[in-house]
Amino acid sequence: MNPADDARALEALGAILSRPEFTRRPALSPWDVFWSGVWELIWDFLRWLFRPVGEAVEGRLGWVDLALLAIAAIAILGGIWFVARTVRGHMAGDGATAAREAVRRRERSDHLWAEAHALATQGRLAEAVRTLYLSALYALEERDVLAVQESLTNREHAERLARARPNAGGAFAEVVQRYDRLRYGGAIADASAFGELSDLVRRARALPAA
Repeated sequence: MNPADDARALEALGAILSRPEFTRRPALSPWDVFWSGVWELIWDFLRWLFRPVGEAVEGRLGWVDLALLAIAAIAILGGIWFVARTVRGHMAGDGATAAREAVRRRERSDHLWAEAHALATQGRLAEAVRTLYLSALYALEERDVLAVQESLTNREHAERLARARPNAGGAFAEVVQRYDRLRYGGAIADASAFGELSDLVRRARALPAA
């Protein structure tokens, strides 16, 4: 092939390679551009972070530089340890607070139970009935069986529990029905009625925790 033929071949090849399908780069989406920048920053940071280690291994750092590097590493590790200890301390504190609150609620429900029976012994049966009902409410709240809300009626509390725990809701529903008849329905709060309500409350108080 003579020089003229070579020149024509190179010219033809250049014309082919200059076509749009060979010169146009694929368009990048904004997400591609974003993640490309993020990874580039990460790699730059890692290279900067580990560069002193490589220089130390190659012997290009002096004793002073090595000492500063060790101090920096100790400071970083100490900071991590301090943060971890602080977080763990807060978690332990939250757990202790929750435990104290559970003890307080249990003592409240137990106190109300004992107070109700003391009132009944004194013949103050109307007060005893209400106190007995409150002991059931707070015993269920203590076990996370029921969330007591002042804005809800007794029946609304019972309906919520029945929806949340159908197998356990029946015992508390019986307490509410009997209590509402005694307090609002005109039923006589005598010793017999108190004993019946006490048995129902005992069953409700024995419901297992959620």
